[in-house]
Amino acid sequence: MENHFSSALTATEESISRPSYWGGYSVAPHAIEVLKFKTNRVHTREQYLWEEKSWKMRLLQP
Repeated sequence: MENHFSSALTATEESISRPSYWGGYSVAPHAIEVLKFKTNRVHTREQYLWEEKSWKMRLLQP
């Protein structure tokens, strides 16, 4: 795995060309899930949904 990572890193050492106007990507998620692990194994799973200009949280587990 480490050898594979090293060769991939070496293969991408040179700059990647892009247009002068390019500045990056804009990410606009509409849903995010968060999993919180606990030592007692009763994990908490939450879902956040973008609705009507705000985030709504919904508990999925437990």
